[in-house]
Amino acid sequence: MSTNTNTITTPFVGWNKVGNICVGAFKNSSAIKYLKYAFGLLSLLAMVGCHPEYKQQFADLRSKAEEGISWAQYDLGLMYAQGQGTEKNQAEAVKWFRKAADKGDDKAQEFFKLMYDVQGVAKSEVELIKAAEQGNVEAQYKLGRMFDNGWYGTQSNRKAEKWYRKAAEQGNALAQYYLGRITEDKTKALKWYRMSAEQGNTEAQYEIGNAYSNGRGVAPNNAEAMKWYLKAAEQGNTNAQYHLGWMYNYGHDVTKNETEALAWYYVAESNGCMYQMDIHALEKKLGREGTTQAQERARQLYQKQTQPIIELHSKAESGDAKAQYDLGKQYADGRNGVIKNEAEAMNWFLKAADQGSAEAQCEIAYMYRYGYGVAKDGAEAAKWYHKAADKGYAKAQYELGYIYRWEGSLLSKDWVENLEKNKAEAAKLFRLAAAQGNEKAQSELNKMGYGSDNKDRSIAIGMESYRVRARRGEPTEINKTVTAYGVREQWIYRGYGSFKDTYLYFTDDKLTSWQE
Repeated sequence: MSTNTNTITTPFVGWNKVGNICVGAFKNSSAIKYLKYAFGLLSLLAMVGCHPEYKQQFADLRSKAEEGISWAQYDLGLMYAQGQGTEKNQAEAVKWFRKAADKGDDKAQEFFKLMYDVQGVAKSEVELIKAAEQGNVEAQYKLGRMFDNGWYGTQSNRKAEKWYRKAAEQGNALAQYYLGRITEDKTKALKWYRMSAEQGNTEAQYEIGNAYSNGRGVAPNNAEAMKWYLKAAEQGNTNAQYHLGWMYNYGHDVTKNETEALAWYYVAESNGCMYQMDIHALEKKLGREGTTQAQERARQLYQKQTQPIIELHSKAESGDAKAQYDLGKQYADGRNGVIKNEAEAMNWFLKAADQGSAEAQCEIAYMYRYGYGVAKDGAEAAKWYHKAADKGYAKAQYELGYIYRWEGSLLSKDWVENLEKNKAEAAKLFRLAAAQGNEKAQSELNKMGYGSDNKDRSIAIGMESYRVRARRGEPTEINKTVTAYGVREQWIYRGYGSFKDTYLYFTDDKLTSWQE
């Protein structure tokens, strides 16, 4: 990134356009995009609900998509995926998502990766389910998204919730967010949003703001709502930016302030939120002087929100390994207004890894393992996990152990012949990670029947099922019945060697008794 006295070149979606406010060019920016969604990740049905002629909508989008317009390519992919205005065609959906993804559309990139893995291009549905059942958090999240969107032919909230929950309990921020979206109990939904928000998910932060504003799952609290809206908006969340403008415009939960409203509308507009009617109405009402004040306020918001990442970029370029890793994470996740760019993320991870950063080495391994920003390469992934694991990094030790235990094909074509050897190596790595408090590694050891003397595996009546999983691992078998008194489950942990079978009994996700 370079700077001079006249301009600042930034890696942010829309924020560089906000900078044009200071020279009065914002209003005429030609970069304003078509608004696909007003709030959240809406389905295609929500977008076209006011257009009964789906076929005409499809034809119009196809024409624009063929002209190379990324938002049209993305929306066309959605129409093919959901069979709106045309026959459902997953291969065509993948094709158009890929075209939009290649132009930098972050939503298209996510949908492309999800569908790529389940349309037989990279993995069959059976392989994905197998990986998910073995505890692969990426596979669990992807299955949740597939069943949530009906990409296996049948939309199933029950199956989506099952796989989201498994991934969410392993700490996947996106799974936590989407689990919150489909959870009917608003108090429980808010719990998942908080978990996701704590990991920096701005959509989850925005939803927490909505919860406090509308009293969903929590008592209404205007101050808390504003805190969470600001937190999301200051990290580049367009929904939160527009919503703040709306709140100030109409005095909803805040003192009415039309200058502040217009400033936030400007910021949201620069990120593609096309509510020009609101903007034009306020510009007319405030006049030239008021509009100039709003533009200056928007410029201040821009500087406040982008300065931390500009400083991080400067530190990274000066050779600071921690800053290089942190910047790589910003690019990998698309956080804090930084445009998601996996190739750029890999660039910064490599710089940090060359200086010995185990965290960066682990991220590089992850990207090779799943094909994010690079071609999928299991051997390369294992190499980088080894580098980080050799430095004593618990996360890398666990991930490498998991590969030895469940994904041996990434290591060698002869993985079947090496099952016992790989199992022993996995146990060794899991023990190293578990000794540092890695609960996932301990869970795998429990499943393998090894356990650990220095690990608290105790359980208690009333303990929630996900906590039992964390301490005892995934059960060998689950028997489930639904009665008038609730959902009852029997978990069976089959014994290994000198270990005996253990039976745990739950009602509505709470442990009621066990037998060892």
